[in-house]
Amino acid sequence: MRTRVCAFVFSFLAFAFLGGTEFGSGKTLVHAEEKEADESSSVGLCVTYSDGIKYEGEWRNGKWEGTGTFTGPDGDKYVGDFKNDRMEGRGTHTWPDGQKYVGDWKDGKPEGKGTLTLPNGNKYVGDFKNDRMEGTGTLTLFSGEKYVGEFKNGRIKGTGTGTRADGRKYVGEMRNCKKEGTGTLTWPNGSTYTGQWKNDARHGNGLYRLMSGLDFEQEWENGRLTNLTLTNDSWFLLFIYGLILLFLCTASLTIGPKIVVSIWGFISLVGTYFDPPIWSVFLTLCSIISVARTYNNRAPVDDDAPPPSMDGRTLATSNFLSAYNKAKPPDTMLTLGSKLGAVIRDHCAACDIPYDDNEGEKFFNELQKEMNDTDSTVEAVQRMWTSCQLLRGQEFCAILNRATRDDHEVRIAPVAALTRAMNKLCVKRGRKPQPPFPNGDVCYRGGGFDDRYRDFFFPRRKFRQPAFLATSFLESVADDFISRSRNPVKVKWLVHIHPTCKCVHVNLVTRRVPGLSDEKEYLFVPYSVFTVRSAQWNAGTETDPHVIELNAAPDNKQCPLDLPLAPWS
Repeated sequence: MRTRVCAFVFSFLAFAFLGGTEFGSGKTLVHAEEKEADESSSVGLCVTYSDGIKYEGEWRNGKWEGTGTFTGPDGDKYVGDFKNDRMEGRGTHTWPDGQKYVGDWKDGKPEGKGTLTLPNGNKYVGDFKNDRMEGTGTLTLFSGEKYVGEFKNGRIKGTGTGTRADGRKYVGEMRNCKKEGTGTLTWPNGSTYTGQWKNDARHGNGLYRLMSGLDFEQEWENGRLTNLTLTNDSWFLLFIYGLILLFLCTASLTIGPKIVVSIWGFISLVGTYFDPPIWSVFLTLCSIISVARTYNNRAPVDDDAPPPSMDGRTLATSNFLSAYNKAKPPDTMLTLGSKLGAVIRDHCAACDIPYDDNEGEKFFNELQKEMNDTDSTVEAVQRMWTSCQLLRGQEFCAILNRATRDDHEVRIAPVAALTRAMNKLCVKRGRKPQPPFPNGDVCYRGGGFDDRYRDFFFPRRKFRQPAFLATSFLESVADDFISRSRNPVKVKWLVHIHPTCKCVHVNLVTRRVPGLSDEKEYLFVPYSVFTVRSAQWNAGTETDPHVIELNAAPDNKQCPLDLPLAPWS
């Protein structure tokens, strides 16, 4: 029997599992007239049929029965139990493209408990009936999404639990692969929505609870919010929050004003139960006082103060070093997507950028689309770095570099894992085919510069760069970046590679640039070591930029861990 499987189509943004898995009924494999005339019960008999089908195994009364191996004309193979010329019992069916089913069979079809694995990494473990997913099972996608629950007729239908790589979770009813009925959606920050769903969108009444404990009664119509009401218990909780805020804002007041504030707080508390708008006035007052005190107590701006620097930090004292040593390079698209999502989510949290159902998540989804066009994690990280998708004007490469420089104790872990993945692109001497090296062993970089850093760049000064450093094989690319820099002071960097030893800690990346083809980019790994070769301080303009020349160390591991870090942040 030839078993066929159609591909999973899954959109977890809406928890929509479409299509499903389906096994066809196939064709009859054995024809009496094709068997040898004296076939009867035997063991180990191997028979090849005219249509290319091959069977080797046990026989009974001239039919396949017992344990055997079936090989189809297209290369698919089944090893397991047979009964009455059909697959029945327990067996494993594999296909040349990597597709595999292991489990129970009945009357030539998957039925019972089984595991189906597709070439792209999608996997289903659970019940089958009459060639289809039916009953209870677990569907896991290579991108990190997972569904555990009920299936019917090859589709998700019934009650189940769906989780996303970014931590979002849905528990409830589903129909035709979509959220339908009653269910609860939980966000990674702890906020939840419990209520009614229709056609994968919120529809009807529901309760939205913030992580702070505030509850909102909501009414939805086809995914559009039509009414929002704060519950009575939440009014009281909000009052307590406001009272604490007001006390903190007036902590420096004398006892007299504090008594006045207390009386006002009592009046507001009473008003909370009879006329909620009174509370609105009280909350507004809290906000005004808070803003006023923050403004009056703000730190003075020192225009002569140096910009943020890396003073005192080294690779030896960094969180990056230990995180990198512990990290494993993501070897699947699933783990790569998980680390990517963690970095973007942390960036959004640090910059007050909305993530769920908003800018951050849209940026993550668009970036994943570009990466998922390939099954190679090495190619995927190259697309990740060179992507032109923007989040508040920043490409992901800039976001990753910022996270590397921040060196946060917790948030550095996914950064280190992605760095491991990027470093699979490292060039190696002697590799066949030989990787390209820049003409004249020089690569270029252009951009803005802060003149207050001039003293840092004196000849023979060794330092480490605490982030990826992108350079181009083409000087024209550096000139283009200089012209586009919004910094009034411009600089051109020339990075020299050792002519014989080259450099073992640089990644070779191919970037698509409008007007150019296959622009080669040398991407130095974080904390690469450079030595100042010379610094020429010119007018710093677009036509006459500063020129700083550096020598790249052939091997970072041969350099001290306590070298100073580049001063910019």
